[in-house]
Amino acid sequence: MHIEAFAQSDVGRQRSQNQDAFIIDKEIGLYVVCDGMGGHAAGDVASTRAVGLSQEILRQYQHEIQHAIARPGGHFRIVQMVTDTVRAVCQSVYQMAEDDPRYSGMGTTLTLLLVVGEKAVLAHVGDSRLYLLRAGKLHQMTNDHTL
Repeated sequence: MHIEAFAQSDVGRQRSQNQDAFIIDKEIGLYVVCDGMGGHAAGDVASTRAVGLSQEILRQYQHEIQHAIARPGGHFRIVQMVTDTVRAVCQSVYQMAEDDPRYSGMGTTLTLLLVVGEKAVLAHVGDSRLYLLRAGKLHQMTNDHTL
């Protein structure tokens, strides 16, 4: 499998502050993009925390992930690790908002892809989309979560 990844963020024409955060960590096969919720307090803090904590947790799981791919049914364990990571990230962002009045109401989207061997696990909360470009065709892999 050949993976090419790049990321770029732009504040655009509507806002004065960029609330996007992303990471490409090829060593562990991690790709994350977060978009702090526009108009909400400290969206940039939320997105930066979500990206950083996702990487931190999945790096801690790295040894276990490598062992899981070699075992029958190990992919279920990898899915559980990604699920646990997203839950921990959500809890951390929520707790930051609860503990500090400056962050009250902050939020972020999170789209995470963990590539392990020839397979990948996707986690997605919000409306930051993930696309797959294969054989010249673009495929939308996520559906927006909107109110």
